[in-house]
Amino acid sequence: MLLIGCLIIVGLVVSFPSFERSYALANFQLVDQNWNSASPSSFQGQWLLVFFGFSHCPHVCPSELSRLAGTLRELDKAAGTETITPIFITVDPVRDTPEVLKLYLANFDERFIGLTGSDMEIANATAAFNAYRKARAPATDREDYLVDHSSVSYIVNPTGVVVGHLPYGQSAADRANKIRRLVRASESR
Repeated sequence: MLLIGCLIIVGLVVSFPSFERSYALANFQLVDQNWNSASPSSFQGQWLLVFFGFSHCPHVCPSELSRLAGTLRELDKAAGTETITPIFITVDPVRDTPEVLKLYLANFDERFIGLTGSDMEIANATAAFNAYRKARAPATDREDYLVDHSSVSYIVNPTGVVVGHLPYGQSAADRANKIRRLVRASESR
């Protein structure tokens, strides 16, 4: 597989900003921050903006979630713009319980849906998106560790197909414009 992108060392974060291809999501099962069951079919008919991360992430996740919240605000500005459901899937299910995700995501935008599950369920979700995650062994404290993970955001259309990616660090305005283009292109088909 060709990987084009950038690596950010804070936990290794992998980005694929110019590698675009569409693919249908494989099924996976998780729970949201309210303990409701969630799978790709739970969001059928909705545009999704999906990001993988974890609540103990020191730099990349909070800055990226802030940018995604800014993207939502940019999309809100345009009349007639398709709404998009923002989803945060944890790569650290040990520490990111539904309660933790609910508190963490409230810092960015109340529309974020946080998803978690068992380690195997998270592995299935990351595989469905072709995302990357790997927990680093803690040096001393078992609670203080980082998780390497993909840093792109995935755009999923209402039929459950990943139709685009947003690279780490891209401006909210550029992200909103790309989402609008994808929505318009799908409506013209």
